[in-house]
Amino acid sequence: MLKNYLLVAYRSLVRDKFFTILNLFGLTVGITAFLLIGLYVKYELTFDKFHSKKDRIYAYKTLYYTPEGTSGSDKFSLPAGSILKENVPEIEELVQLTGGYKALINVGDETFYDEEWYYSNNSLFKTFDFEIITGTPNLEAASSVVITETIAEKLFGDTDPIGQLIQMDKKDQYYVTAVAADPPKNSYIQFSMIFSNINLLNSLSQYDNEDQRRWGTSANTYFLKAEGTSEEQMLNKMRSVGREFFGSRFFKDEDGNPNFEPSIIPYEDIYLKSRFTSGISPTGDIRYVYLFSSIAVLILLIACVNYVNLATAKSLKRAKETGLRKVIGADKSQLLRLYLTESVLLTTISVFIAFAIAERILPAYNNLIDRSLELSYGSLEFLFTIVVINLSIGILAGLYPAIKLSGFKPIDAIRGSKSAGGKKSVRRGLVFLQFLIAQMLIVVTIVIQSQLSYLQNKDLGYNREQALYINTYEEFDENGDVFKSAVDKIPSVELSSYSNGVFTWAAITFFQMREIEGNEDDKSEDYVIADLFEGDADFIDLMQIEMISGRGFDKNNTSDESEAIIINEAGVKKFGWEEPLGKKLKVWGSKDRYVIGVMRDFHNESLKAEITPSFVVLDNKATEYLNLRIGAEDMSGTIAKVESIWNELVPDRPLEYTFYDDKFDQHYKAEQRLGQVFFTFASLAIGISLLGLIGLTTFTAEQRLKEIGIRKVLGASIKQLILLLSKEFVILSLIAFLVAVPISYYVMDDWLTEFKYRIDINVGIYAIAIVASIGVAWLVVCFQSIKVAKSNPTNILRTD
Repeated sequence: MLKNYLLVAYRSLVRDKFFTILNLFGLTVGITAFLLIGLYVKYELTFDKFHSKKDRIYAYKTLYYTPEGTSGSDKFSLPAGSILKENVPEIEELVQLTGGYKALINVGDETFYDEEWYYSNNSLFKTFDFEIITGTPNLEAASSVVITETIAEKLFGDTDPIGQLIQMDKKDQYYVTAVAADPPKNSYIQFSMIFSNINLLNSLSQYDNEDQRRWGTSANTYFLKAEGTSEEQMLNKMRSVGREFFGSRFFKDEDGNPNFEPSIIPYEDIYLKSRFTSGISPTGDIRYVYLFSSIAVLILLIACVNYVNLATAKSLKRAKETGLRKVIGADKSQLLRLYLTESVLLTTISVFIAFAIAERILPAYNNLIDRSLELSYGSLEFLFTIVVINLSIGILAGLYPAIKLSGFKPIDAIRGSKSAGGKKSVRRGLVFLQFLIAQMLIVVTIVIQSQLSYLQNKDLGYNREQALYINTYEEFDENGDVFKSAVDKIPSVELSSYSNGVFTWAAITFFQMREIEGNEDDKSEDYVIADLFEGDADFIDLMQIEMISGRGFDKNNTSDESEAIIINEAGVKKFGWEEPLGKKLKVWGSKDRYVIGVMRDFHNESLKAEITPSFVVLDNKATEYLNLRIGAEDMSGTIAKVESIWNELVPDRPLEYTFYDDKFDQHYKAEQRLGQVFFTFASLAIGISLLGLIGLTTFTAEQRLKEIGIRKVLGASIKQLILLLSKEFVILSLIAFLVAVPISYYVMDDWLTEFKYRIDINVGIYAIAIVASIGVAWLVVCFQSIKVAKSNPTNILRTD
């Protein structure tokens, strides 16, 4: 019996090639999109699930309280970490990771930069399930390093890596004590090498200043909670120890002054549910997972609706076939199985084509979303996915048409009665759903693209174009002027300036300072948290930041370096000053300084964050970064000349430079990918919806063929017939628009709250959406209507 059903289903599909191709195309595209989005969602939701102790691992987070609100960072003092470990019994293991910047790695003649290395200790491998392939981690030894399998193969090939020597940044030497498997791609912690942090801790202990010894270096910090203890116990003990050892200044006081407070977050929540400002790896966003999951369901729903629409439109053509089958004895259940077999067969073909397409485009898709997704052929999960998708779509999409076809009365079916076409309410509901989804997707796409355009074009308060910075890696502590002077002689170099830190991140963040109003003995703890920039006298001019009042630094004025400070507008507002010039500030860890100038506010961070108080001090000895402003006429030639000068002075370290505009764009990589991916899938969804409209207009035209013929005989014009056939679609589109407006507004307004600087969702966005959706639908309806309206009325009326 099944063989007979399959044969009849195959013949039916082959007989009506047009509808078969439309259905096959719609289902294939819908299933392909569903598969690709499903792979992304699975990848995101399985992040860090491989750690066996994941339910006991927590990440440290420092909360910063200010009158404007609360912010946070996952950094904690590296030297102070041992104090928590020794005095909080609820902490079984404490892991601290610091590093992750570009460092020069030397092994024999092999030299390369790496930025996935970290300093840590043995607790890393006791807390997290990173597999050790060979050797034993011995990070309690100062000269020990653990490397990944990839690094071992790159540096040592077939040679046993254990005991091999690695030099880091032309300074310390380390011996390989273990080789670890590469961390899984869906691991928040990614590393290439883990160096012992003993040497780093020893170097910090050499500082004369106690604050520098205790807070000189921060680290990403994680805890393994002891079994049988609670999260609340551990956190309360941490806060108690903090107050005892670190002083009340670092905790929120009764007056709500801007102080620090330790907090924790479950490690499993870091990737999707946290908003760390200084994490060691980029994070995902649970909202994007929900968003794309919704899109996947909507696309599949549209594909199924299309099948229903097209099958319903085709039902009139098959009415006589159904009637004849009933006359010769086929009962309803047999007809139902027959038509469901046809639906499942078509879906099966679509599923296999979809998997083939997904496999082919997966590399490009991975590149687009910056992930490492793969289809696991041969696994039970893969086979289960095929069966579930096939049967679910085949049965759900085919059930309604099958019920309608099998339910035809024989006499009505044979006569081709209109009642064989099904109820109008169902068809109207389907086209309404398509318009609703399409209009919401159009609005969401426009909002995302508009916000991205706003981010790219907003005035940052400084000029990032034609500007770059060179990381000198402290190569010029003694002769920095030699490099700068040589670069200044290049004609296309308009200006150069040394700085510690660059304008995309401060030399020191969360820096503390407070105003002194005449009382030199003021012991107030009312500190302002600010970003501190250090640079030479040309630093502000090179970045083309406007001075609002006062003056810039004078490199010939020796007091400027020790006593002067320039503040931004946000800092003035924070202190509540009407006349900031001459105000005296107590700078934490430094001598008092006087405000000599006020500069315009600038965005040194993502536009997701508000502009914070920022200060610039003069440092004529700064040599960490050389900033350059270059003329646009010969950018590549200028860089080549700079590189030639560098190679003469520093032959054993490659030149590393970064353009400010490229660095700025990195803030919005996730949003740019979101925009591209969403636009792609939204376009597919809208395209599939158009197929549904073709089916509906075909069905409507076939239902009203006789009416159209009579109207043509009575003198109706093509324009009148187009209006007749399209009226229903326009009304449904307008109703769908009224429903789409509040839903899309709520979703996108919530997304835009992530940005402190954002566009407004205005009437223009919705005007574009309604015009686009109705316009495209109108063209589809017009095409089909003109085709019917131009047909010979005599032939139409002769059919009955």
